[in-house]
Amino acid sequence: MELTVEQSCPSCAAAITLREEDRLLHCPFCGVANYRCDSGAGRYLLPAARPADVDPDQLLYIPYLRFRGTVYTVRDATLQHRLLDTTRLALPTIGPLPPSLGLRPQAMPLRPVVAATPGLFVRQGVPTRDLFLLATRLADSYGRRQAGPTQHRAFVGETLSRIYLPCYRRGGELIDAVTNRSLGPVGS
Repeated sequence: MELTVEQSCPSCAAAITLREEDRLLHCPFCGVANYRCDSGAGRYLLPAARPADVDPDQLLYIPYLRFRGTVYTVRDATLQHRLLDTTRLALPTIGPLPPSLGLRPQAMPLRPVVAATPGLFVRQGVPTRDLFLLATRLADSYGRRQAGPTQHRAFVGETLSRIYLPCYRRGGELIDAVTNRSLGPVGS
């Protein structure tokens, strides 16, 4: 499934819906066309549905890395391929956080991260390379097991994004700001 990103037109501020990999932004309202330039992985937010008593500055954004692409593996003169779409927590310690965002990034419209976004962003704590290693293990686990060493592995057409889960603290609990459900207790 593809991710959809909602953002404002830079010219008229109308709401525009794009696909994650779209590089040309075209506004159907004012006709402006812009080219999106991203340096590195795209950065997106899941939509927060925080209660009115939680200020936007109190949101804590937890990073997840999303890999989507094809993994080709050569093993014992056999070429295999797997399509993967996985989202994993980009922090070394899970604590009360879910290891994956599940289908939420595909089912909800995302927003791009902009400089004016209020709240605190947690820095990615797992190297991006580790996501590719995880994708490799997932590709191996979804197919027939083949004996023998891997001679070559390639990732083709991959898209890498950073998706942030908005959370807030209430008492000693970390609350998922998308569902407003507790993720569990947090330390101080």
